[in-house]
Amino acid sequence: MKRFEFVRQAANADLIVASIALLVLAILGAGWWTASHPAIVKRVVEGIRQQRFTQCCRSLLEALSQKFRPEAVLALALILGLLILWLGVSIFGMLENLIAQNETALFDGPLLSFIANHRVVRVTRIMQVLTHGGDELFFVILTVAAGIALRYRTHSWQPLLMLAVSVLGAMLLETVAKYLIARPRPPSAWIIANAGDGFAFPSGHSARSVAAYGALTYLIAQAQSAWRRKIASLTLGALIAFLIGISRIYLGVHWPTDVMAGWALGFAWLALVLTAFSKILGHDVQGA
Repeated sequence: MKRFEFVRQAANADLIVASIALLVLAILGAGWWTASHPAIVKRVVEGIRQQRFTQCCRSLLEALSQKFRPEAVLALALILGLLILWLGVSIFGMLENLIAQNETALFDGPLLSFIANHRVVRVTRIMQVLTHGGDELFFVILTVAAGIALRYRTHSWQPLLMLAVSVLGAMLLETVAKYLIARPRPPSAWIIANAGDGFAFPSGHSARSVAAYGALTYLIAQAQSAWRRKIASLTLGALIAFLIGISRIYLGVHWPTDVMAGWALGFAWLALVLTAFSKILGHDVQGA
């Protein structure tokens, strides 16, 4: 009986590892497909740019840039973006309170319980290292170091500004969201890492990772001339952000929906930052 239980536990642990590996392969596969089909990707991007809403936003930014200094227009666009995202978070917070988390509990609880009861020592150690890639102090160091390196490469402080805005904006949004929604963290018995004193929803590590690594790999891709290298850089950023988010679930610090919301919030802010910088200050990834 004990031998059967050991085999069952090992099979469940292997299932967790295999699931993570499959998701990693899916990200790499998506990157490979994108790198192999530049014409299709460019048509899709161009189609999005031709949408009426997108054209209206681009026209508005261009009109404002002609009347005011680009820096002032950039600040206005980012402030409006923050307000819009804050409004979205507020509405979601009200809906979350109405639902009382009963629906998400049907998904979050069983999944996190299964992971917590079938961890593998070697994988746990890897996750404990990966999760530090989303720490606030690490992002401050990364932003300054990468910004200074790009300053000497591009002879401009704008890359540092873009990184700083991406990271600080994501931090601000996830902090506001946590206090608006005030969702408790998972049970302490499931947590095997430093969870901090804050609330759970959304995952700050996940939001910051998407915003920071997304902006950094965007800038790296911008410096590349070959399409495949651009996509490789962007795929790497997506993979890092994914693994950091997964580490928060694996270590029991966040519910799975916390991480998903963090990814979504970070991506929304990143998209706004990249759009604002590319249209107002002319930082567009050529060929993308």
